[in-house]
Amino acid sequence: MSVTGKYLDGSIVLDEPLAIANGEHLTLILDDDDGRCADGSRWPITEAEVEDWCRRIENLPALFDDEAEAFAFEDRLRAMRREQAAGLAARSDRVAGLFAE
Repeated sequence: MSVTGKYLDGSIVLDEPLAIANGEHLTLILDDDDGRCADGSRWPITEAEVEDWCRRIENLPALFDDEAEAFAFEDRLRAMRREQAAGLAARSDRVAGLFAE
């Protein structure tokens, strides 16, 4: 979900009402107009910068030390998806209700 608004006198004023429960915890991510990647680096512009960026990404260390660790991670993701599946229909109906006339 993405919403927009302005910061005025110590408060955030949204452009439109937000359809969430009162007191719901939110995370605020500020837009950077200076064009930075999620890691804080600037987006590559030239072909050489893109190649350097790709090399840096390809040289990042592996997320897992071995196949068993990677499998355990994927297995946990599958279990989480199964746990969340029951609530998907209800959330889907709720979202569809936002657009019903």
